[in-house]
Amino acid sequence: MNTDWNEAMLRILMESSVRAVIVAAVAAGVLQVFRVQGSSIRHAAWTGVLVLMILMPVLPQIVPAIEVPIQAPARVHGLHHFCAYAHLFGAQCFR
Repeated sequence: MNTDWNEAMLRILMESSVRAVIVAAVAAGVLQVFRVQGSSIRHAAWTGVLVLMILMPVLPQIVPAIEVPIQAPARVHGLHHFCAYAHLFGAQCFR
C-alpha cells in the first residue's frame, strides 16, 4: 500500500478518536452536572454521541473548520514534539 495513504488514514482515525472521546466526555459531563435521571433523555444523549462517533471521520469534510492558533513559548524543552503533532489537532505551531 501507499505510505502516504496509510499516513492519511492514520491521521483521520486519530483525529476522529480524539474528537469522539471529547464528545463522549462532554455528554457525560452534561448528564452528570444536570443530574439527568430520565432514561429516555440519557438514551437519546448517548444515541446522539454514538451517531456523532460514527460520522466523525466525514464531519471535518462537511463542517467548516474552526482555526485555533496556538502560540508556543520561544524556548521550551520538548517543543519539537508538540509541533510535530500539533497538525493532528488542527493547530498551528508558531516558532
